[in-house]
Amino acid sequence: MGEASEVTNGIVDRPHRGADDFWPIRDFLSSLWPISPPGVPWDVRRWDGSYCHSDPPGLDEDRAARTRVWEADGGRIVAAALSEGGRQLHPHVHPRYRWLLDDVVAWSERAAASAGSEEVLLHVWDHDAGMERLAERRGYRPTGGWEILRGLRFDTGPLPEPVVAGGYVMRATRDDEADHRAIAELLNAAFGRSFHHAGELRNFQALAPSFRRDLDLVAFAPDGSFAAYAAVCWDSANAHGIFEPVCTHPEHRRLGLAKALMLEGMRRARAMGAEVIDVGTGDMDPANALYASLPFTEVYRGCFWEKRVGDGPSA
Repeated sequence: MGEASEVTNGIVDRPHRGADDFWPIRDFLSSLWPISPPGVPWDVRRWDGSYCHSDPPGLDEDRAARTRVWEADGGRIVAAALSEGGRQLHPHVHPRYRWLLDDVVAWSERAAASAGSEEVLLHVWDHDAGMERLAERRGYRPTGGWEILRGLRFDTGPLPEPVVAGGYVMRATRDDEADHRAIAELLNAAFGRSFHHAGELRNFQALAPSFRRDLDLVAFAPDGSFAAYAAVCWDSANAHGIFEPVCTHPEHRRLGLAKALMLEGMRRARAMGAEVIDVGTGDMDPANALYASLPFTEVYRGCFWEKRVGDGPSA
């Protein structure tokens, strides 16, 4: 599966080339975002996170083995299979080359099987009938899991003023080890994890093109601990702001801290020229309640479809 091969019509697929592919794949994703249905391609922050939010930066062996690109004339990327590990497949195809989608999904299934996955997932947006037909044809079945993307296209109207709970202070993060450690601890506490650490925050902030210090916002408590965090990442090519991550420490919830940070992030993003800002989430009730209370005007929903590798067509 590691060698380059020609699919048809001069399209060549090849393995991931490590650091040399960071910008070509990123530029490909950025070009897809304005011409694809909402939510279908990764935003650039997701690719930046996959690559830069680790220590050391880069794709690990498993994700690299499950990453592949399809190129047209001159080495122009027209499709890519990406991976965040786990069993979900992430096919990306330029709308003009939609006929490649079946090839990209088929290759992703084989790569997942080679990595030991017994089942794979595709996320199918409700507004993507083509992907739904492909999923049915390839033997996938819908599950109960779903995701939502909420967006706001800025106009000249006012945005609500952020209100910070008494005793709490809102500011941008700082490029120092204390803030890196505090953010990692907050992420672990908020999401019930243990793997976040200062090094990955340091690398992401130093290396990710989408990171903007003035849009990386935190609220800290009267005792000085970090209570909530909301980062707006930036796709400069599309004037697109992306909230990721957003979280509140369990000891400081229900105080409106994350909402205040997100409103401030919206205001700052619009001031720097953002045309749209969005946030994605899964089926978690608290997160959806928060996002539904904010002035997002567009809502897109999709669900996960599942298939046992080897069931149904595989090529």
